[in-house]
Amino acid sequence: MVQKIGQVIITAALTYATDVTNGFPSQIAPGAKPGPAAVRYKTAKYSAAGIYLSNYPYLDQANAEARSRLHGFFENQLSLLVLADRLLDAGMGDKHDSVAKQRSIIDGNVSQILAASKTCYEKPLECVTAVTSLRLADVDESVFVLPPLPIASFRLMTTSKGVWTRDESVAYMRSMIEVYEPSPLTGGAKAHFSRNPTLSDLGKNEGASVVLYVEGQVLKQAEFRFENRTISSIPISESSSAYPGKISGNTAILVVATTRGNPGWLDIDIAAARQGLWIKDMPDADGVFYVLVRDGFGRATRFDIEYEKWKREVSKTGNTEKTEAKYTYRNRWWDKQSGGTSLVGDGPYTAQGSSSAMDSRTQ
Repeated sequence: MVQKIGQVIITAALTYATDVTNGFPSQIAPGAKPGPAAVRYKTAKYSAAGIYLSNYPYLDQANAEARSRLHGFFENQLSLLVLADRLLDAGMGDKHDSVAKQRSIIDGNVSQILAASKTCYEKPLECVTAVTSLRLADVDESVFVLPPLPIASFRLMTTSKGVWTRDESVAYMRSMIEVYEPSPLTGGAKAHFSRNPTLSDLGKNEGASVVLYVEGQVLKQAEFRFENRTISSIPISESSSAYPGKISGNTAILVVATTRGNPGWLDIDIAAARQGLWIKDMPDADGVFYVLVRDGFGRATRFDIEYEKWKREVSKTGNTEKTEAKYTYRNRWWDKQSGGTSLVGDGPYTAQGSSSAMDSRTQ
């Protein structure tokens, strides 16, 4: 009987100790009410656990503020450093030494910032003092300003005189000359009348050309295009294989029409470009021939040359294939106000006209 009572007691004790629903564990479970009661508290110094707090109050906040200021200094100097490197890589011409000098100043500032950063990392107690005592040198940011975009104007160029001024070119091409030659007004018979001079008039005794005179720093390359189609690339840097006499300092000459027959002298052959486009995949087109001038600063500047619209139709009758091509053109090369390079708007156009050609071929 005693043995049986003992077994009951032991069973009840074990149940109380292990029953998580109604036993002791349920009384100290998270959220249990009223929950466990503190019997006593025992404290010890941090040093008993090997923890030594030597920093004074607010040090973390002060260091966070100092490091934030340091980060701002670094970001500013880094942006100037990147800009200086890009400009020096591109080439700054006569401003190279000035940019290189400021680049050296930036290097010194970055070194100071890194030294203060090292202090903040290794010696927190000295961080604030290291940052507040920084004396960064002033950087002349004006030398980092990119030069103006390239500009261009249509001009005349002759063998004896070289490149004419813009005013001289416009004055000549807008003047009137007296001629005795076949006239459409007389059905093709020769007659005396006045008209604007042509390039052929100027080039009777010497080579004459119409050129796009480009002025800009660190010129690299020109792309001759019709709308989004690149027709050719033209080197316009002094280190390139450009035609002698076309590249000099900050200027480049692109020949768009000429009486000279020198191979390679004509840079922009609109007639050949038009024919190549309409024979291939553009029998119908309406757009602008233009030049995209790229410089060493990653910029591209557009200069319009001529607007054209054409239509080329091929028909076949029996064994005969007939091709008819018509085109109209207009430009404002000799407009006094625009420099001749813009085709925006309705005029004034200084040259415009149309032409057609018929070709028959028997197969």
